[in-house]
Formats: sequence, C-alpha cells, structure tokens
Amino acid sequence: MSSLCVRNSLKSARSVANNAIVDPEVAEVVSQADFKEACLDRPIGVCLIAFLDPQPEAESERAASIEILKTLKLKAFENGQSFHFMWVDGIKQESLRRAFDISDQLPGAVLISPGKGRFRPFLGGFDEEGLASFLQETVSGKGRTFKNPAKFGIV
Repeated sequence: MSSLCVRNSLKSARSVANNAIVDPEVAEVVSQADFKEACLDRPIGVCLIAFLDPQPEAESERAASIEILKTLKLKAFENGQSFHFMWVDGIKQESLRRAFDISDQLPGAVLISPGKGRFRPFLGGFDEEGLASFLQETVSGKGRTFKNPAKFGIV
C-alpha cells in the first residue's frame, strides 16, 4: 500500500501559502485541458475531484456540495496542505467515475496523486465532516490507495 503523500508537499506548500492568497472558488472541470491545468500538471499536491449532479433539480444540493468544497479548500490552505479542489459533471463523466470506482450515487469524490500515480476513492457521506476526515486520513498516510488506471480523463 502506498500513501498519496501530501506530507512531502507540505513544506513547499507552507512556504507558498505564507506569501499567497487563496482563491476560494472551486472550478468546474469541463475539458481535458482544464483537468490537466487544475490537476495533472501540478508539480505538488493531491487533487480532490468531486462528482456532482448537474441536473436542474439537484441545484441546491450541488451548490451545498460546492460550499463544502470551498470550506475545505480554505482550511487546507490555512494548514499548508497542498490539495487542489475541483468538480465535474458526475453524469457526463461516467467513464472517469468508473475508472476510479466511484459509485453511481452522486455526489462522490476521489483523491488523485498524479505524481505518485495513486488514487483513493471517498466512500463516506458527502458532508464537511466526512470529507475533512478523509483528507486528514490522507495527510496522515492512512487509508488504502490504488494504482491509477492506465487511461482516464475528461470527456
């Protein structure tokens, strides 16, 4: 079992964090180019990808999920943790969801470490406490990770 190793990135992230201002927005990733910029091409850190329901009737749940991600993004920044937060259309990105063993039930999430070639699916309820615990476990090197699939991307 291999860790996603956010800890190795903390020292660099803290030095950057001391001189930077975080953008609290959590971007929707709609193309492979967006995905590369937001996650795959990042030199340090781990990406949290949330799979959200894009349907109009799920708008309030989607907005609440994005607010949770914003809160976690700010907390991670304050703690010098190098997490990159983003969300995708959980219906349209079915192949990405399946590549990382994410349930059809939305919302869902996965942590990806492009540098380590590892991922860790989130298995709990999509709430601030559950996701915060998931991120903390990852920082602590707990939780099982898996080798990234050979091919994955945004369609």
